[in-house]
Amino acid sequence: MSSVRLRSAAPLDQEFATTGSDIREPRSNDPTCSNPKPKYFRISGVPLGWSENDLFDALQIDPCLTRHDDRPSLYPACSSSSQTALLTLDPSTEHLHGRTHLQVSKSASKTAALLNIDSQFYSLTPLNVPVGEVVADVIAVTGLAGHAFGSWRNRQTNQMWLKDLLPHDVRNIRIMSYGYDSSLLGDGKADNRLLDHQRLFIQDIENARSSEEKNRPIIFIGHSLGGILILQLLIECKRNREHTHILDSLHSIIFFGTPHQGMRTYDLEEMVDAESGGYETSKHNLLRQLKEGSEFLENQKEDLTYIWEKHKPKIISFYELMQTPTVKKSDLGSYSRDGEESIMVSRFSAQLYVPTEQRVPVEENHSNMVKFASAEDRTYRTVVRYVKGWVDSITESYAAAIKIENLQKSQEYIDCRKSLKPSDYKSYRDDLLLRRQENTCTWILDDQHYRTWNEKDGQAILWISGSPGFGKSVLSSFLTQEIARGKTNQHYMSYFFCDDKDERLRTARAILVNLLTQLLEQIPDVIKHFLAEPEYTTNKEKTAWNYGMLWRVFERIMNDTHRGKIYFLIDALDECEKESCTKFLKQLQRLLRDGTTATRPIKIIITSRPHIEVTFHLTEVIKIPLLAETLKSDISAFVEVEVYKQLQYTDSLREEVKKALIDGANGMFLWVSLILDGLKNSADTRPPAIREALKKLPRNLPEVYINILRKIQTENQTTAWSILQWVVWAIRPLTMQELTIAIAILPEHTSMSSMQDNMHTDMRQVLRLIFGPILRIDEDETVHLVH
Repeated sequence: MSSVRLRSAAPLDQEFATTGSDIREPRSNDPTCSNPKPKYFRISGVPLGWSENDLFDALQIDPCLTRHDDRPSLYPACSSSSQTALLTLDPSTEHLHGRTHLQVSKSASKTAALLNIDSQFYSLTPLNVPVGEVVADVIAVTGLAGHAFGSWRNRQTNQMWLKDLLPHDVRNIRIMSYGYDSSLLGDGKADNRLLDHQRLFIQDIENARSSEEKNRPIIFIGHSLGGILILQLLIECKRNREHTHILDSLHSIIFFGTPHQGMRTYDLEEMVDAESGGYETSKHNLLRQLKEGSEFLENQKEDLTYIWEKHKPKIISFYELMQTPTVKKSDLGSYSRDGEESIMVSRFSAQLYVPTEQRVPVEENHSNMVKFASAEDRTYRTVVRYVKGWVDSITESYAAAIKIENLQKSQEYIDCRKSLKPSDYKSYRDDLLLRRQENTCTWILDDQHYRTWNEKDGQAILWISGSPGFGKSVLSSFLTQEIARGKTNQHYMSYFFCDDKDERLRTARAILVNLLTQLLEQIPDVIKHFLAEPEYTTNKEKTAWNYGMLWRVFERIMNDTHRGKIYFLIDALDECEKESCTKFLKQLQRLLRDGTTATRPIKIIITSRPHIEVTFHLTEVIKIPLLAETLKSDISAFVEVEVYKQLQYTDSLREEVKKALIDGANGMFLWVSLILDGLKNSADTRPPAIREALKKLPRNLPEVYINILRKIQTENQTTAWSILQWVVWAIRPLTMQELTIAIAILPEHTSMSSMQDNMHTDMRQVLRLIFGPILRIDEDETVHLVH
């Protein structure tokens, strides 16, 4: 697409030359660089029904004076139901000069409109009319004191490659440039604070992407400071949950001369000093941030580590090979780029040194490296090759997603998913996540054994063992979330939490049902392995998946070489029935040692109490025993939060409680919770009584339970015994209503009416007053023993 021109365009400023500044172009003998620079205008708010001639008529421009071009000059607006036009006018004309708005009345041929006219090109500017369905947004961000249109335009050929070339080489993309006021001279109104630029950039992207488009992949292109602004946007999106979808949409970034380690700025600082009369301004701070060795850039490097590891975007870093004339003040007081030549951003600074980065030199200076003369430019061809490859990959992924969506809607898939009847594994996991205190559990990600397990090629088994109350299940819930965060199209995560209090959650069959259900949801085409089971296909309506059928499906999936990396996490394996657990571990060992699966990327985590001998059945197991010393930091964080949340004590008394809990916990989070509950519900809250209680704290969990049970009053002991029997021995957790009925039944009852007279009216209160914290009532009203 092309802008509308009245006459041939003239050269543009170097990147650091700004609108309204006194920086002038270096002198040149090249006749193509002798004309004054053209004027660029952006006309927004053009009604959708308007044609190019309607716009010319409204602006009082004679179309006959424009360059003939068979491509339209009107583009769909980035964030509204209108069009945007770009015009390049002769520098000598006064047309549109000083105009910001133009009210156009309704006529027979066109609707009324309020046109917005500007030449600064701040915010997002559309640069193409997408062909076909848009699969990616390309957002190009100009550099320091740059112009969102002119900085990408070649001075000799007038080609603005983002608008004139790229749309013809890569289809199915929406191309936008982004501009912001980073002027160093003149009457720029901006504070030149990166924080403000970054926040505005985020809002402009949000405005340009509807709810249907918010997850569309983004390809960023950044020149110089524009690359830094892109990185600052990503860091903020990581911090702010409201904008994480932008970070999740990140596909790739092309950097041109971005000063990741800083750039030469001293000549620019001298210029800004002279402009400000020696007073400190935000422009000084901006240049200090970009200076070689700046603390700002060092902190940015650290902040980006997580993003590179989790999102793994494709990165191309172009670096300049030619020197750029520096800024010099003339005898008349004006500035021009007639100073000594220098590399503005060094080869070292222009590179990120991350695994997903490709590095490409450019035989141009810092300004010209983004001003491609034609479609045959070597650097442009490299850009097109990468962008086209990325878009093709995105298109293929999109087609695969449609295929999966259609498969999930098929009756075969629906019937199979329904027949498995898994537990509510996600809610179970999410309840555990809610118990985790912020900044706890993260130690395991740096544990050498965990890293060895995670980084090992092929299959690997990790066994995390710990005593009761050590927080194994909460740690497991954290790991499921952390591993899932790094998921890719070839990376899958399935988990299961065993629970011996629930018949449905304590068998090897339950483990397989839930692991396979999650694989089926993440990889719908594994349904073929379910349909290969004869017992299921011959009797679908009555099929109850037994252990043998499930194992055969599991085995087929594990032997499927088309699958990527698969993670399995099985928590509390010690709570699985011994016979079925042993069978499962033996079969798992045979499967993993089979020649077909031995090299497959299968990662397994098992957690349990230490008495389960996982290594008796499984070989080459990596072990992490949970020790009190390892957990001390997490215990401290847990105590810090819970003491202030639960105990209304003086600060000094809280400190005494915290010390006693941290010293006595010995790695047991459950011990801390039970002791805190006892303190919170104590009838005697006088400081001396509390201090005395701290001296007599039970040393372990059995002592805690004994203390609680001993405090049950004599008149409540019969009820307590009945409740414990039902809670402990029921084949599944009972609801509050079921428990109320169960303990009300007596041998002498002969009718429902006689039993009803013996039913408690408020079972919740009964449980709280008799058992305190050792019985838990879940959201589904089921009652559980805390252990």
